[in-house]
Amino acid sequence: MRLTYLTGRAHSVQAAVTGLLSSQLSTPGAVILLVPSQFTLQAERDALEGLDLPGSFELSVLSPERLYARVFEGTGWPREARVDEQGRTMLMHAAAARLKKQLTWYAGAVKRPGFAERATRQIAAFKQAGLSPEDVHAQARSANGALARKLHDLALLYDAYERALAGRFLDGEDEQARAARAMPDAPFLRGARVCVHGFDLLT
Repeated sequence: MRLTYLTGRAHSVQAAVTGLLSSQLSTPGAVILLVPSQFTLQAERDALEGLDLPGSFELSVLSPERLYARVFEGTGWPREARVDEQGRTMLMHAAAARLKKQLTWYAGAVKRPGFAERATRQIAAFKQAGLSPEDVHAQARSANGALARKLHDLALLYDAYERALAGRFLDGEDEQARAARAMPDAPFLRGARVCVHGFDLLT
């Protein structure tokens, strides 16, 4: 596998991406342009206009979510239901309510508007960093003062959130990890060339 990085100003990178796609499409095989969800339509237009193509059966412009769906279509869908941001927040709100008496730092904040959303974002950040609830507990034990109490509470919330998901739901981070493990078995990815673009331009 070879990785090529393109850097520069947005218009220069776009021109380089178009050139890269053109060279890849000159040889047989699937080519995938992976872009953020909100950028898929514009990226497809830019690619087709830049390549002067009315359409293409070999070029696929995919968001991460569509890529995961294609992977699962070829390897089998997870049995758990996909939970969206609202569902994640509801699970966190329920977990926080059950844990209120065990929380030392956030006990008073549990019922405040926005707490469940902020806690969910923090748990997502832990998961994206590869940290488990046990890792956060360990960090809490090695910390002092307010930080130790905050991490202790977040570890409890994280653990409760994961138990609420277990066997029933799949959040975005779990879906990504599951898809990554299944990618070697996805038929449409065998021999495909993948260009990742736009994630540095959008939050």
